[in-house]
Amino acid sequence: MEMTDRLFFILAMLITASCAYHRNDAATPFEFRNLCTYAFLYVLCRILFSPGKTRKVCEQIIVLSISCLCLYESYLCVEQITGHRFSNNQRFICTGTFSNPGPLAGLLAVGSTLALSWIILYGKENSGNSFIASLTSRTALLSAFTGTVLIPATGSRSALCSLAAGLLAVLAKKRPAGLERLITGHRYLFFTASVLLLMLSTVCMYNVKKESAEGRLFMNRITIMAIAESPLTGTGPGSFTHSYGNAQYRYFTGGNYTEKERMTADCPEFAFNTFLCTGLEYGVPSMILLISAIICSIVNSTRNASPFGESLLALAVFSLFSYPHEIAVFRLLMPVFAASGASSARMPRNTATAAAILSSTLFLWCIPGMAVTAETEKKWKALQTLYRQQDYSSVVKSYPELLPEMKHNYRFLFQFGHSLREERQYARSDTILKMGESLSGDPMFWNLIGRNAQDMGNSAEAERCYSKAFSMIPNRLYPLYLLAVLYHETGNAEKFSDMIEQIDGFKPKVESEVTRTLRKELYALDSIPVSDCRHFKHFPNKPEMAYDCNGNNL
Repeated sequence: MEMTDRLFFILAMLITASCAYHRNDAATPFEFRNLCTYAFLYVLCRILFSPGKTRKVCEQIIVLSISCLCLYESYLCVEQITGHRFSNNQRFICTGTFSNPGPLAGLLAVGSTLALSWIILYGKENSGNSFIASLTSRTALLSAFTGTVLIPATGSRSALCSLAAGLLAVLAKKRPAGLERLITGHRYLFFTASVLLLMLSTVCMYNVKKESAEGRLFMNRITIMAIAESPLTGTGPGSFTHSYGNAQYRYFTGGNYTEKERMTADCPEFAFNTFLCTGLEYGVPSMILLISAIICSIVNSTRNASPFGESLLALAVFSLFSYPHEIAVFRLLMPVFAASGASSARMPRNTATAAAILSSTLFLWCIPGMAVTAETEKKWKALQTLYRQQDYSSVVKSYPELLPEMKHNYRFLFQFGHSLREERQYARSDTILKMGESLSGDPMFWNLIGRNAQDMGNSAEAERCYSKAFSMIPNRLYPLYLLAVLYHETGNAEKFSDMIEQIDGFKPKVESEVTRTLRKELYALDSIPVSDCRHFKHFPNKPEMAYDCNGNNL
């Protein structure tokens, strides 16, 4: 068994142990299904890529398939840029089939690296006279050209870094004779120029989107703090957003933060670093094993004359700044690329048979569950129209049957809990919202739990919830607004006056018409007698104005 195989096997065992330890967590079954899919694809590609007559054919088919996929995404990107097709996100000019341009650019970067690696390193060797070889080379060339041209249009710095790393790896392995002599004769000059170029590129990319870069750095810092809470075992599968939210809450309640950090804080849906996410959810040993296995696979791929090593490097670099582990197409690419690095020798027959049987059995066992979840998500997508139309009674009737398969989805739980609240079923609403809070780091869960407590007459609990919501992300006005309303309703004139003064000088992350309206409502409320306060209508009433799943809420 190759070293790469051993490392991935140990990693799979650690993740399995983590899933077993956190077996009662809502997200565990779904994360374990992902693990089984990874294992099945890795073993399948490991066997197909073993030395033999089928290896070249399999490599050609995979290169051709990925190149065709990238060409299709490039076509959609051009259509969106030219205005012949709408993008999937109105904030961006082009997204391909994705919801934002980041994953699109990452796929084009990885696909372009694979295509160029195939052409530059193995083009002559694999050109041959066969139809599939010729088709693969021409498709790869077109894919590399269109992808490289379109990546700058997406504005993704992560993809540019990924593409640069992949191309440098290709050039390092296939250096022209003239460049080889130049480097050999001027090593110190070449090293100095390379360092200066790297520093200049880093500064330029940092300043292009300075706020975004500072947000990523702050996010990594909070993630590392969360990892330090449970470095060996991790916090459990699929727990990133909740663990991140708790770590950020502890950081801001400590009081030792700057104004820039306060304005930078948010509730990210994904970790923009696959390796740190692995360390947080599964522990530092799993993170080290993942990094070691990928490095080992990249090194072996270069030795085995495989075209996938440079692509795996590009994907690994992209994973440092984005979330490919959350996107289906990248979940398929990672085990395929990684398996190529362990295929220098054929797996022993007994080992291959046992691995194939075990991974296939687990994968087949997961298929029914994945099918049920997919069907349930399809039903939920259709039913979300009821929620957007504020038909809360229909939501309360329809959502319970979806709950068993959707209890890992905090968006679903928020909609369900909010609808129960609007129907005045506060106890049930609290139960559902607390399930969602255990999966998410979004303070809107605590805002709604606090409003439930307030309507049930528990003012102390409502104050605690609003205060926690504000401390989680202290650049949002809405929790302070709710606290002011609470103090006015309970007749606490001193705290209400202090809160009005705090809100008057408060600077939110995004000043908008909504925040200005909140302030106006509070100033008007300041003149309303306490006895009339129950008639005050909380703003915003529409859920889409109070909550945005991308974190753009109040």
